[in-house]
Formats: sequence, C-alpha cells, structure tokens
Amino acid sequence: MNQILATDTNTKKGRKRREPADIKTVSKFFAISIIIFGVFLIASSSYGIYKDSKEEVVELTKPTITIDSKSEDTLLLRVMHDKEIYDIEYYWNDEEPEIIEGNGRKYIEQEIKIPGGENTLNIKAVDVMGQENSYQKPYETEDVINLEVEQGSGKLKITVQNETKISYMTYRWGDDEETKIDINDNEINTEIDIPKGLNTLTVVLVDENNETITKKQDI
Repeated sequence: MNQILATDTNTKKGRKRREPADIKTVSKFFAISIIIFGVFLIASSSYGIYKDSKEEVVELTKPTITIDSKSEDTLLLRVMHDKEIYDIEYYWNDEEPEIIEGNGRKYIEQEIKIPGGENTLNIKAVDVMGQENSYQKPYETEDVINLEVEQGSGKLKITVQNETKISYMTYRWGDDEETKIDINDNEINTEIDIPKGLNTLTVVLVDENNETITKKQDI
C-alpha cells in the first residue's frame, strides 16, 4: 500500500506543468505581422500610382505635323502618331476646312496646293483619344489672278496669266450662284460688274490638267 502511494506521488511530481504563453512573444508576433502587412499595402499603392502615371503620359502624346515643299505651288502634309488618327482638317485663311478621315491610320500624307498671293495655311490633327495638334503658317507665291477695280466705272478687271492653258473660270459674289466663263487660253482679260456695298469675290480657275487656283478678295 505504501509502495503504491509512493509510486503515485512520484508520478505526479514527474509531470511538467503547462505554463501560459509569454505575452511579450505574442505581442512581437502581432507587431511583426502588422509591419509586414503595412509594407505590402505601401508597395501595392506605389505600384498602382506608378502604373497610372505611366498610362497618363501615353495618353498625352499628340500627333506630329510636318510640312515639306514638293514644288513651287504644292506642299506635302505628313501627319504621324503612335495612336490612330481620328481626322485632319486644313484650310487657307478663313475658307471652309477640308477634312481627311483617319480610318484607323497612324500615318497620313496629303498634297496641298498653294493659292496665288499671300495666304495662311491652318492645320489641325486629332487622335482617337481627343488629343490634338495645330499648325499655322503664311505662304506667299506669285499671284496668278490679279483683281483691279477700275475707278469710276463700277467695273472689276480680272487679269490672269498662267503657264498651263486655262479651261474655264468661275466667279461669285458672296453666297450668290457662280458664273462660268470658258477660256481655253493661257491668259484672261475680262471685266465684271461690282455690286454695291462690301462683298467677297471668289474667283476659281481650272486648267487643262484639272488643277484649280482660287482667290478670294473683299471688294
């Protein structure tokens, strides 16, 4: 009996007591976890900001416009871009613009005839993102069409000298209907009546190669 009690007492003494976890160890674990999580959030946010800034730079690129002289009376317009071009419009002075559709292209060429005299060329190119670039420059060439008001007669004298034979000429005052005159010669010397008040005269020549020369003038 005494032997059994002794054995039981020794067994209980031999067991190890389970101590509660150290509070400092638990605190360190949670602190390290929070730091790692914070570093992950900062890294993710920084990458997102960097990615957005890179995308914004790409969106701000604009079409490139270049103009080369192809001949004395012809310019070559080139528009290139890293994105698709939506459209291009160009016009002389205050005339109605000519529109070139992009049609998914990133490079477009267009020949532009220079009218006689001193005129300003205006160009605007727009891409599919709405970014645009503009060009404006005055050009001066020999004036093929000369308009001279004959004082006291109420007449306007139109004189033309052209290297290529002129097929016909048209003229109109403001928004009135055009008047056509057949020429078939290299020279024109004609007179037309001047309406009262200030009016804009538009004269158009068409040569035998179907090339046109246009002149506008307030009379």
